Parts: sequence; C-alpha cells; structure tokens
Amino acid sequence: MRTSLIVIVFSMLSSYAFAHSFLSEQMKFARPRAALESKGDIIQEKLAGLGLKTNDLNIIIVAYKADRILEIYAKKASAARYEMLSSYAICNTSGVLGPKRA
Repeated sequence: MRTSLIVIVFSMLSSYAFAHSFLSEQMKFARPRAALESKGDIIQEKLAGLGLKTNDLNIIIVAYKADRILEIYAKKASAARYEMLSSYAICNTSGVLGPKRA
C-alpha cells in the first residue's frame, strides 16, 4: 500500500455564484488569464467527455508524495462518485513523508 499525502484543493464547488466569482477574481491576474486562454478548450472537451459542466462541478486534487503523482478527480455536484480527469508525474519534492503539522 502506498503512503499518500492527500491535498484537497477544491472540494464542493456546488455553487455557480462562488465558482463564477472565484473565476472573475482570478482573471484579474495575467497567469490565470493566459492559462485559461491556452487550455480552456482542452478542459471543456475533457469535462464534456465525462458529461460534466463547469457550473455543476466538484473537483478534488490528490497528491501521492511517495509515488510522485498528482491526480485530479471531478464529479457532478449531485453525483456520489468522482471520476479521474488527469494524472501528472511530480518532478520533484522536498521534506520527508509523514503527517504535516505546519
């Protein structure tokens, strides 16, 4: 069994108003604007392939530090189960494995 560090970055984005205001706030900055312009269509296609829409979406990001893998899961707000969207190799880490207290 692999040792895992689970990092939940986005969970329970069930409110369109929250998601919309978060996106509006992020678009004030150059990096998120550039990312959305270059990758927005790819993300929309991937979500559509799973029958998901951005206004009805919950996302969880899970990092397995020992295995150097980052996985992104998504589901409809009303669904019970998450589906994997993507998996990425983590190129480098720091620190030691174990519980984080700070």
